[in-house]
Amino acid sequence: MASETGNFPRDTSVMEIAAQLVHQNTILERMAIAQGAELPDVDWNQIVEIVRGGGAPHDFTIGDQIVDSWTAANGVKYAFPWDVVAFGEFEKHDGTIVPGMVLQAHYSDPVGMPFSGYPALLHCPSGLAAGTYHFKCSANWGNISGNTDYQFTLTQDVPNNGFVCAPNNWPDVAVANWKITTYASNTSATAIEQVALTAGNGGTDLGTFAPGYSSATMNGYQAAAYGYNRWSKSAIRQWLNSDAAAGAWWHPQTVWDMAPSKAATERGFLAGFPDDFKHILHEIKIKTALNNSDKTKEVVGFEYTYDKLFLPALEEMYINPQATGTESEGAYWEYYKELNGTDTKYATGGTYPELIKYDLTNHSTARYQRLRSAYRGSSHYTWYVHTSGTVNGNRGAIGALQCAPACIII
Repeated sequence: MASETGNFPRDTSVMEIAAQLVHQNTILERMAIAQGAELPDVDWNQIVEIVRGGGAPHDFTIGDQIVDSWTAANGVKYAFPWDVVAFGEFEKHDGTIVPGMVLQAHYSDPVGMPFSGYPALLHCPSGLAAGTYHFKCSANWGNISGNTDYQFTLTQDVPNNGFVCAPNNWPDVAVANWKITTYASNTSATAIEQVALTAGNGGTDLGTFAPGYSSATMNGYQAAAYGYNRWSKSAIRQWLNSDAAAGAWWHPQTVWDMAPSKAATERGFLAGFPDDFKHILHEIKIKTALNNSDKTKEVVGFEYTYDKLFLPALEEMYINPQATGTESEGAYWEYYKELNGTDTKYATGGTYPELIKYDLTNHSTARYQRLRSAYRGSSHYTWYVHTSGTVNGNRGAIGALQCAPACIII
């Protein structure tokens, strides 16, 4: 019997057709947003196949958008555009290096999660009996006088593994208004008691606290005042990478860690995304530089995390970084190089309107944009982009600011 021949598409042709369909869907989705129509579904499995086949740089262009949806806790559904910001090779948990496509949220989240809660000043593994105690801080800082004794008197015992918390924002609070607060655990929402903190050296000496943590029980006074700026230990990292209910996604990351203000009222950010998007997300190796206090104590000035969603670093946004060389936080994303339009990176302290992010639920409202980069000269500041587009590093980790997270499709 004679053989028959036919014109069947090659694998590469199939991939090209798939890519064209993705682009067509993207255009339709943009039109749907403009017209207020129902959004078409995004075929994330199709996109993953293109990326895994190594075709993303050919089939997608920097600045393309993939428009999915995000549903708020009240049931309101919003179009959620992801910008294609970079291509590259990335490392999975098992050490495998794979091609990937970096996507970043076009708009800021509408929640505004603190980077960190207020950590405790002192962890008490063996408890702390009722009585009078005093301590010093190692340097002047706002209303804190360095090498001056401050004392407080507890009327109730702190149990084993309890906590002593410093006054919130205490460098900016009048000394007459300082209060020490104690808790039975770092998951307790109810204080044991709150007592005055005043100048004096009565009772037992607890030691001298440094800006960064001093020991396994003594936290740094900067983090205790304004939150901890370490990405790996942050509340915002937990929130971004969880779809758990309110009250269930936050867990202590250090012996001093205390819940952020919104842990009990906001569900995990991933809960708002469709299941098909969540199912294709993978944890990818992310590098972040440490603040100088942590670097001094831990010798190495950076660390790795594995994240599904993460905040961009200074360097990735084509901003002049604090961390360089072996401590570099990652190659710049081409999206921001193109946005900049020059070979000179954005300067910290400079104002760049093109870096402004707008609210997902109101596209005319500019929002602060948290970055994961720590301001290296302190334990409590993180970098962010102001609503004006100014790149700043002087916002305490405790602040509830919006963010525009990224993910890497592999």
